[in-house]
Amino acid sequence: MYFSKIQSLLPSAAFTLCCLASANTLAEGSRTLYPESYPSNGARANLDLQPSNSYMERISRRGFTYVYAEVGEYILLGSSNRTTAGDILVYNPQDFGVPGDETIPAGVDFSCDTGTSETGTHYSGGTLGEITSRNEELAGPRSADSSVSAGANSWQPCAYQAPETGIYGVQFTVGSGDGPNGSIASTPSSDNSTAAWEVAVRSDNTSIVDLDGRVFTYAFVGFTGRNDRPVFTTLYYVTTDGYRYQQDLRGLDPNGYALYANTFGFLDHGEPLYKTLRGSNAHISNLPLGVSAQPAQYPIFFSDIGPLGDAQLEGERVLAELGIPLTPPSPQIDDISFEGIIGGTTTATGAGGTFSFNTTDTVSYEIVISRDGVDFDPATPTNRVLTGIAFSGLHQVIWNGLDNNLEPFPARAEPYSYAAYGRNGEVHFPIIDAENNGNPDDPDLPGGGPTITRLNGTDPNDTTVFFDDRGYVTQSGELVGTLNGELCGTATPAAAALVETLDEGVDSSGVYRQWEYGDNENEDCHIDAGWGDAKAVNLWTYFLTGEVVQELIIIESLVDVATSVTAPATADEGDTVQAVFTFGNNGTSTANNVAYTMNMSPGLGTVDFDNLPDGANAAYDNDTGVVTLTGFPPTLDPGENFTGMTASYTAPASGPVDIDTGITTSDPDDVPENNAAMASTAIGEVDVATDITGVAAEVAPGDTVTGSVAFSNNGTQDAHDVVYELTVGGPGNTVTDLVFTSLPAGVTADYDTDTGIVTLTGLPSTLPVGVVQSLSFSYTAPAEEDGAIEVTSTISTSDDDANPLNDNSDAQTLFAYTPDVAINVDSESICIQDAPYIRYTITPVNFTPNNLATIEFVGSDDSVVETLLDQPLTGQLLWPEAAVDLDGNGVSWPGWELDSGEWVQIPSVVRPELTVRISVNPTAEVVFSYPPPTIACNTNPPGQGVAPPSSGESFSSGSTGSSPVAVPTLPLPALWLTILGCVLLGRRHSFGG
Repeated sequence: MYFSKIQSLLPSAAFTLCCLASANTLAEGSRTLYPESYPSNGARANLDLQPSNSYMERISRRGFTYVYAEVGEYILLGSSNRTTAGDILVYNPQDFGVPGDETIPAGVDFSCDTGTSETGTHYSGGTLGEITSRNEELAGPRSADSSVSAGANSWQPCAYQAPETGIYGVQFTVGSGDGPNGSIASTPSSDNSTAAWEVAVRSDNTSIVDLDGRVFTYAFVGFTGRNDRPVFTTLYYVTTDGYRYQQDLRGLDPNGYALYANTFGFLDHGEPLYKTLRGSNAHISNLPLGVSAQPAQYPIFFSDIGPLGDAQLEGERVLAELGIPLTPPSPQIDDISFEGIIGGTTTATGAGGTFSFNTTDTVSYEIVISRDGVDFDPATPTNRVLTGIAFSGLHQVIWNGLDNNLEPFPARAEPYSYAAYGRNGEVHFPIIDAENNGNPDDPDLPGGGPTITRLNGTDPNDTTVFFDDRGYVTQSGELVGTLNGELCGTATPAAAALVETLDEGVDSSGVYRQWEYGDNENEDCHIDAGWGDAKAVNLWTYFLTGEVVQELIIIESLVDVATSVTAPATADEGDTVQAVFTFGNNGTSTANNVAYTMNMSPGLGTVDFDNLPDGANAAYDNDTGVVTLTGFPPTLDPGENFTGMTASYTAPASGPVDIDTGITTSDPDDVPENNAAMASTAIGEVDVATDITGVAAEVAPGDTVTGSVAFSNNGTQDAHDVVYELTVGGPGNTVTDLVFTSLPAGVTADYDTDTGIVTLTGLPSTLPVGVVQSLSFSYTAPAEEDGAIEVTSTISTSDDDANPLNDNSDAQTLFAYTPDVAINVDSESICIQDAPYIRYTITPVNFTPNNLATIEFVGSDDSVVETLLDQPLTGQLLWPEAAVDLDGNGVSWPGWELDSGEWVQIPSVVRPELTVRISVNPTAEVVFSYPPPTIACNTNPPGQGVAPPSSGESFSSGSTGSSPVAVPTLPLPALWLTILGCVLLGRRHSFGG
């Protein structure tokens, strides 16, 4: 269907291109990067051709280029290095390995020097493909056979007739000469790069009409030769979920550098690290343990393939070949909840809990817990931001109860608000080893870019970006710079503004990121260097779901001794592994007779401990793994915590290496769940894993079953010869309508209804670190009751796998009719010590509640007067608008107001009747009549009259001397009352859901 649409547009498109061609023939490459309109103060960055070097072991300085051609079309090629025996090599469509760090095939299919053995008419040898001047670069190539001029100064290309339809690889080679001179006006040959280079696709050997949009790369590696050579190029990026972005450099001033794009930028133990990296040299080496760079993932085009761009038509042919959707999906997030360590949405200071949510068409999530309920900026130190990978499916995220400063959120009576988002179209634009970004001493070179423009999706032309150049602590406990301060830890060299508001971002069309200007020292934070020197600078943007705001409650605990421990998920043999552990008291009272324990796997040799409290010591027993802790205080004051303690060892040949910590006190501990902690580190370079999420455990026959499968590599090195397996059901027990609702770009899935096996084609045989291949599916549950379908996934690699336990995943769905669920509510309105109350008992029918009750008071005008969260299923509540004193005596009543010492009646929406809406899973509404005032228990103000008890009512008056009965009451007031009461108007209610 896609290609039929494209073909219907070709005649008019071809006519337009023909008309344009006579005015200015275009050939994609350096002419596109440095057009005739290029700024006069701008410099040229040659295409870097030094493949023995790479940035962060991710981006090769090779300058590998891709071009899409259909069978019979011509690929036209040229280079300024052809003048000194440089060559241009073409490889037929195949797997070129990891984008940006391609594996060059052993055999060349076409050479500008020697031609090809492929059938067809090709053009090579001699001086074909030579670009000898700036004028020739701008003019572009003649026809493939050189018989038709494209205008004055057009040059004779070498040309390869495509033997098949697909994506070809192009590799330019060096010639002789010097390094880059930065000049736009001259195009000399070079022994480490190429100044002028062109690739064009044309329909036949006499055409001079370029099919712009066919040429792309995954990483642009440039080389200016030195600084003070600002670059003003424009590139176009497309995410794998279909969002298109334009990147305009505005005077970036690097020497050698790289530009590319991917989903998450940089990773800390497999999770996105929304920070900038510090390296030790020009190639950004020696990163902190567990920190790595994602490979290049998104194609970069040299022509405008935006919805209104000149190259849209041909660019969309390429996107179709890559499996990238032409229209991006809208992300969704739902089923958001928080389970506190206390229960329901309630947690305690420093205890945290677990967020759960479901996403569709997303790549990541963001949760911001706000300190004041108004400021939801992720960068605010007293807020807490949680971010991570979240493709379509069900997700759970653990929060440790700390804010961005790693301090506990304090307890308070009011709930805290948190906002949750799903994101897609997420794209990170790393800028590698760019010393400067404009010159503050040159008014004509303000720099401070780049400008990033989203070209499609809802509200296109948005230029919002995000960055965070503050210091941080890695998951291994390593401090990089000053926490939430300068990344270099000193005032020089200084970043631009350390961070813009991470909730709203910054408009990238202005001067927003001009960092300190300096030299090219190729050292970490050298005082004379430009701030971007030896750094991988992070810059990102994304498309958000609407925010979902909910609440959680943090209460005080009298005593809560707690411990935590974190460690890298994987490590290589010989690595220095650092675990971080804590001990403390989150309570408001002193903890006495505190005891501390710690154990590690035996046989680790020497374990070094650091940052212990004064006078404390830790000694590791190599035979048993027991760590003897001495000198730790036997009492812990309220809020006293020992954080950032570390245990370091050399990773052994095999694993896993486990570590556990424990803490106890002789006092009653309000939160015993955090008295023990454990972490495990798998040993090995590779850790492939798979996980199935979102599959319902039980549905009714005929219902829709959905789920998601993820394949990933959590290790420190790329996994090779990866095999992916997926089954839905098995022989004799399959489904008939399995649909894959999302697949990675370029991946297809074929389902065998006889065996249940899903054949996945297009998944990479090399799975880079931090890359997640995610797919989602749905099917209709078979009509037969009591059946079941099991979904299984498996991943394997030829490398040694650090953790084979996560190589398999399964989820089973049972098909059974679910009985109707309901709640029965026994309820009564009562009077206790001259105050009105509601007493209730909720009984679930045919289900087990997974949460506490939400109770809403609804007035006679249908307004919700008050909402109470996380109420137990049996309880007692003070009537709204009523109040009691500390002894539980009524002091204020609905429908009455004290005016100048006199009680006067006023309108009230909660009297004479009140509707109470009760939600557990089903929802019920109960109408309560206000308990009438009696001689025994007056529910009106003093002196305002009482009525004798009605027939059948019973009461127990506080004036009779009866024995008190303890009755637990809930907030409003949040007191435990000892009461003498009278029980009035008892009723029973049953409601379905």
